[in-house]
Amino acid sequence: MALLSALAFFVAAPQHQELYTGAIADKIQRLESLESPKIILAGDSNLAFGMDSARLEEAFDMPVVNLGGHGGLGNGFHLNMAKRNIQAGDIVVISTTGYASTGVLDPALAWITIEGKTDYLSLVPSGDGFKMLKALPKYVLKTLFYWLTGTGNQTPDDAYARSAFNQYGDNVFPRTETTFYFHPDSVNTPVISPEGMQVINEFAAYCADRGAACLLAAAPIACQPDVVDVQAFIDFELELRQAAACDVISHYPDYLYDHTLFSDTASHMTQEGVTLRTQQLIKDLSSWMENDSESQN
Repeated sequence: MALLSALAFFVAAPQHQELYTGAIADKIQRLESLESPKIILAGDSNLAFGMDSARLEEAFDMPVVNLGGHGGLGNGFHLNMAKRNIQAGDIVVISTTGYASTGVLDPALAWITIEGKTDYLSLVPSGDGFKMLKALPKYVLKTLFYWLTGTGNQTPDDAYARSAFNQYGDNVFPRTETTFYFHPDSVNTPVISPEGMQVINEFAAYCADRGAACLLAAAPIACQPDVVDVQAFIDFELELRQAAACDVISHYPDYLYDHTLFSDTASHMTQEGVTLRTQQLIKDLSSWMENDSESQN
């Protein structure tokens, strides 16, 4: 297995570089190339499919990188991406659909994302070694099969291609209409766990040690605004503020959007939704900056 793994990593790879996960390399490259102060967006696909980074950059006159990846990688993986270049004056905005994950949720997906780049192994949270080893044979055999048959590196003709992302890390594949089935009973507040919050709070401390700000912002929530239980999200927001060791800049009811503003899932927005969500994040960040400036004075 060790020999096959070496062959897959150092000879056959990459075979998945044109997939959605291949964009991680472009996002990291942009992150490492930007000078500070900058805005770093870290989280799952709600960011990848829900942000106009150019508008955010224009609003604050700071370079922006959108590291939004895949929920299956887990919050720890995404935060380790951000750690590759956090400097004094940076603002790291974490937006995730859940606050319970600690390690990688889908190790097979993580291998495809790492795709032979040994330095990316550091993105995997400590403690995930065993589950990653269990998933390794599947990745190795699939990679070698693609290599031997010449069928790897196919570019999907949809939003789940590396080419669907722009230079900021936003997924800009045209999304004008909703294509997913919405059910009212699917509207729930995000899940918080002590272990999940510990990962975020330790990251916030990491940012503070480097003179950077770490903030929590809401992910958009697909619902029917006229029937959703708004109080449940207000209560959740209070719980999150109490558990977080950094500032929560969003009022969760502001992120309850009509389900028709989402494309293929309840966290991926249409173009219209992206515009509305970006405008709301700009308001939230502006308000935080004003309050932070006042507190320093």
